[in-house]
Amino acid sequence: MKLTDAFKELAELTLVKQRMIERHKEESQEIGEKIRLLTIFLKMTSAGLDVEKVRVAKTVIYVQGIAANSKGGDNGTGEGVRTEAVNDAIQDLIKNCPYMRNQYIGVKNYVHFGDQREDHKYGYGPKYGSTVFSIGLKQEVMDRPLTDEEIEAAIYYLNSIRIIQSTEMAGAK
Repeated sequence: MKLTDAFKELAELTLVKQRMIERHKEESQEIGEKIRLLTIFLKMTSAGLDVEKVRVAKTVIYVQGIAANSKGGDNGTGEGVRTEAVNDAIQDLIKNCPYMRNQYIGVKNYVHFGDQREDHKYGYGPKYGSTVFSIGLKQEVMDRPLTDEEIEAAIYYLNSIRIIQSTEMAGAK
């Protein structure tokens, strides 16, 4: 075998091996994601959740952050600020979202002050601190009224948000 042929074959085989490793990595990630989603599905169904309503709700609204109230998040009524945000989003959904069509419902955290309610127009955030929990409409539904099924699903989702988030977190492990 000539040296040039050996170097050429070595380069080709190295490239083939790299492609095989990349394909394996991609396939492994796809399988891992499918396993994660199936685990979440099974945990949700065993918790008695309506998985179809959760699916529909996620096409209409988004929730970023954890709904469980944090320390310092009491709004003076004994109810946490995040719980208040969820309740306000449910009330807005009942009216077909006049508020959330213009701004998201947000909770910020700043230094040692704990959770504070701070809603903003989409694309904006607090001047001080950072948004730690928010609920808003997905862009795809901003310009149309929601169907009764979508509203019902979104209310169901928000009403069950703590259970849903805990099953999703357990499924992600």
